[in-house]
Amino acid sequence: MGKNNRLLGCAAIAGAAWLIQGCSAGDSALGGSEAELGSSSAALTADASAQAAARVTAVVPAAQVNVQNGRVSRIFGANLATGASADAASDAARDALAPALAAVAAELSRQGNGIPVMIDPVTRQPGFYVYHYQQARAGVPVHGAELRTLVRNDSTKAVVWMASTVADLGSFVVPSGLRTAGADAAKANAAVKAVTDPTGVAVAPHLLDSFTQPELVIYAGSASAPSAPRMAIRYVGSSGKSPERYRFVADASTGNILESESLTETVAVTGDVRGNATPNHVAEDCADEVSTPLPWAEVSINGGSSSFSSAIGGFNLANAGTTPVTVTSPVAGRWFDIINEPGSVETLNLSITPPNQAHFLHNAANNQEFLRGQTNAYTAVNRARDFVLGFLPDYPTISTEENFPVTVNSSASGLCPGNAWHFGTSLLFCAADAGGSYANEGFGTIAYHEFGHEVVEEGGSGQNEYGEGMADTVAALVSDDPRLGLGFFKNQCNTPLRTADNTCQFSSTTCSSCGSEAHSCGQLISGIVWDIREQLASSDPTTFRSIISSLTLSSVLLHTGTAIDANIAIDFLSLDDNDGNLANGTPHGAQICSGFLQHGIACPIAPATPCAGICSNPTTFTWSGSYQSGNLGTGAVCRETTHPVVGGNCGNFSGGRTLSLNGTVMPCNNNNWPSVPAARNGGYCVSTTAGQFPYAFVTLW
Repeated sequence: MGKNNRLLGCAAIAGAAWLIQGCSAGDSALGGSEAELGSSSAALTADASAQAAARVTAVVPAAQVNVQNGRVSRIFGANLATGASADAASDAARDALAPALAAVAAELSRQGNGIPVMIDPVTRQPGFYVYHYQQARAGVPVHGAELRTLVRNDSTKAVVWMASTVADLGSFVVPSGLRTAGADAAKANAAVKAVTDPTGVAVAPHLLDSFTQPELVIYAGSASAPSAPRMAIRYVGSSGKSPERYRFVADASTGNILESESLTETVAVTGDVRGNATPNHVAEDCADEVSTPLPWAEVSINGGSSSFSSAIGGFNLANAGTTPVTVTSPVAGRWFDIINEPGSVETLNLSITPPNQAHFLHNAANNQEFLRGQTNAYTAVNRARDFVLGFLPDYPTISTEENFPVTVNSSASGLCPGNAWHFGTSLLFCAADAGGSYANEGFGTIAYHEFGHEVVEEGGSGQNEYGEGMADTVAALVSDDPRLGLGFFKNQCNTPLRTADNTCQFSSTTCSSCGSEAHSCGQLISGIVWDIREQLASSDPTTFRSIISSLTLSSVLLHTGTAIDANIAIDFLSLDDNDGNLANGTPHGAQICSGFLQHGIACPIAPATPCAGICSNPTTFTWSGSYQSGNLGTGAVCRETTHPVVGGNCGNFSGGRTLSLNGTVMPCNNNNWPSVPAARNGGYCVSTTAGQFPYAFVTLW
């Protein structure tokens, strides 16, 4: 239930201006009162949006563009660049489109290798690679400014999607010998206003008393509120009395806070290793415990070898001879270290004479909450990690990070009871309270939710409403149940804290109809994903869980910022596409769009018109009797009709100039065509290359 304290309210979610193949709609206002801005501001914004889109389509005419607040946020729906390798293609797209984004290609540096996403369950090959680029000038990073690309893993190595939060730095120069202010505790604490906890009760934040060394950055506003670039510092403040952490961006000279973000997220030998744990993803009061494998668990021979159990709890320890040995099994493993706050973790010892087997059962008596809390939390966090890596085995950090600390059975003041926490580098789950109101929170969906915050964190996205919503979504996907936290409150085994089976509607002003608080607004994305899952369950009954899980987890690596908006629909569709052309739909586009539409977000698939994917900005025409084009001129031609075409001819084409009908080159020798291609997207597209003669013509009937 991550307690994601909101400093600035629900992130502004501007109405998207869909620019389909260069045709622009109006964009959202840049700010200020209506009296101050009026229609002139709206016109200026729309003009800026049109210009931004035009810069992109001048490079890639078939591209579709989404512009928000005058900045290009997504480029998609066409092959943006290709290369001999995925790395080369991604860099080529950056080089080609950086000027269109008002950026310098050399100032966008690639961060590491491409991340494989959309892993095929049979071949285990990725469908795409995601690349990240960081914007910097003179070696100074630009805060929040990055470029991401999506490259197809096939013979084309085509870049089919790009996300941008890069800033227009213009002629801005990083000054030399700049003397900067340090972290200002008073200004940072003043910026942290009263916030609300997950139940909606106003609480005052604890005093921040520890600050990291400030880092010099360039600040050019955010995607939702661009501003002129200036020098700034960036640091993190935390409290010694609470888990609260905030990131601040401040003016380099004055120390005045320019932007603040909460970073606090909460919820509440041969042989085998098992433990009695609560099944069905629910709290301990809601199901009888059963013997459950402890995957990846630490096992060792005293004075001898050590290893980890397999995914199903089995292990094989190297050993010489048949002398009796003592084998040890703590509730700890390769990927997670359980920290039992009231004392040490349960550690079992068995004396074994090889080749006899050692069978460990943790929480064997199943009569102590703190032992049960250890096995429940351990099995749950490993289940969530295995689930994510089952679809994205190279997920950043999570795929390689070992000994991630998980504190259980906590009664820490200010944190417990009735909560669970993600601190960025650890998890914490509270014990049940003496008053009997809250369960021990280290169980099933609560643990999946907190690990979901880790998925968001390592995916490179912001938290807030997106983090809370995606954490709920991860919990729903792992459990295959929309209900979060059954039994969170003692003996309330049929009442969830929240559910992904909801009707929350997108709102550009209040985040969602379910509320603007992070947990409330977050239900928007969990609801969208669950409704897509329901659609896929009907259309793809044997593979729907794999499809929705792969799409959702892969999309986290594409997401930027904290907003839940139509950009996520673009990301889902781009990941689902199988031919680099969104205009002709995607394999599961109908289901994806249905999920977003049910929650008030229009789906940005371009209308499937006859010329979609062939040429841009077609002129529509029709006729009665026959169509006579007249002189076509010497420029390229793009015209489309939904009128049936049964025959035609063309002439006066010279010097290699061609005419195509629905993408098929037709003979232009003044003779009637022997046949015509089949209708495409409900009609016919007439396209020509530029060339001679101006009196070239086409006739259709």
